[in-house]
Amino acid sequence: AEACSTWRCTPLSGDALAAAATGHPPTLVISCSSDVLRDDGVRYWRALVAAGVAADHQQVEGSHGCTHAANSSTRDRYLDKLRVALGLDEDEDVPL
Repeated sequence: AEACSTWRCTPLSGDALAAAATGHPPTLVISCSSDVLRDDGVRYWRALVAAGVAADHQQVEGSHGCTHAANSSTRDRYLDKLRVALGLDEDEDVPL
């Protein structure tokens, strides 16, 4: 495989993804609708799914950092998804 020479390269991009994703835990990818990195998050999610990883993608309205500015009901919804993905009980704190 050809080496990637751009800033977009990560260990989980390109041909390396399938090998790196082996044993990868269930993953929730959250992207912000107006974030310049939104498409990267979507590509990452699709690549995980293609590699056989149990992955979900949620998009939040807003720009970069929108998850930090989300209202409490939106945050609670994503924390609930994380609890399920991590196999935690409803009353357990999500390790962030």
